[in-house]
Amino acid sequence: KVDFLRSASHELKTPLMSIHIMLENMILNIGKYKNHDIYLPKCKESVLDLSNMVQEILDTSRLNTWNNNKEYEVVNLKNLLENMIEPYKIIAKSKHINMNIDYSNSLIINTDKILLNKVLSNIISNAVNYTDEGKYINIYFENNSLIIENECEPISKNHLEHIFDAFYRAEFDRNKNSGGNGLGLYIVRKIMDLHHAKYGIKNSDRGVLFWFKMPQRRSDSDSI
Repeated sequence: KVDFLRSASHELKTPLMSIHIMLENMILNIGKYKNHDIYLPKCKESVLDLSNMVQEILDTSRLNTWNNNKEYEVVNLKNLLENMIEPYKIIAKSKHINMNIDYSNSLIINTDKILLNKVLSNIISNAVNYTDEGKYINIYFENNSLIIENECEPISKNHLEHIFDAFYRAEFDRNKNSGGNGLGLYIVRKIMDLHHAKYGIKNSDRGVLFWFKMPQRRSDSDSI
């Protein structure tokens, strides 16, 4: 927890310093910063990025104090996916990405819907961000697991080893246009661990594949 807070403090300093420098130079009308029409929107963009990062940090802190004995509800993953997938379909279509979803063999599990929705949002958002135009994202169920696979460049072994670490960003994720802050997959890891789930990210023949397998709903006979 101490290491996480230190890392969070370090990550917050950069956008804060950037905003401070731009505002100070605009106030003093120094050089290119005289053009307020350009640099005020840049400040606003930096503030929004900072706000999103703070929210992610707060969400992560809440996970550290989550009640592990909480009663989970019975959820059909098909229904959960159908309720949250539409915005990502729209974004994928705008980027000419083909999103295929096969709901057959869907799983019924015990879970916290809000937390699992966060996992799905983070993973599918990454898939849309890192899939090239004209390529495919495939979401399907296999071997009692949910699989989200996207066509893209493979991730190096070194990056894969650290991909769930807090604030870790591989070189391909250091582009500010990706919107990444290095916390998305760390939050996925925390939520998966809270659910005692098996999960992972690996390279596949088509690109990169994320999978998870949660304890499934116990049958009535199991509870007798």
